Amino acid sequence: MRGLWVKLSLAFAGVVILSLLLTSLLIGLATAGEFGVYVAQGNRRWAEALAPALANYYLRNGGWEGVESLLDPSSLMMPGMGPMHHPMGMSGVAMWRMMGHRLILADETGRVRLDSEGTWVGTLLPEAVRNAGVPIRAGDRIAGWLLIGDAGGLSDPS
Repeated sequence: MRGLWVKLSLAFAGVVILSLLLTSLLIGLATAGEFGVYVAQGNRRWAEALAPALANYYLRNGGWEGVESLLDPSSLMMPGMGPMHHPMGMSGVAMWRMMGHRLILADETGRVRLDSEGTWVGTLLPEAVRNAGVPIRAGDRIAGWLLIGDAGGLSDPS
């Protein structure tokens, strides 16, 4: 009888441990998935907040030449944010890179005009990638698209 009690206790302990491990794994996966959604929504809000400034730039300058000067994060704060400082004299695109965000600005044809990592400039974005971004409307037409994501979250356009 004693041997049966030990075997049942070990089996019960094994089931409890396996259940705890499985529950921990499922909670971790769910949390990671929800956090990814949260980050993507935050990036989209950044893009939506930045789109009007980019549209104004486009209308004032008649194109995207020199748009890098507009992307200084200290001048593009969202509501509730405090002032940002420029560590080591960095500004503009370098600051976005340092913050772990990748900015991609494509013109009306979908050709990348600005990439904070510099690897996609001149590349034609596929329509699905372009449509995942925020359209930049200049007047009654789309002047381009803006995508903001973590540096690893935007996959290769090819």
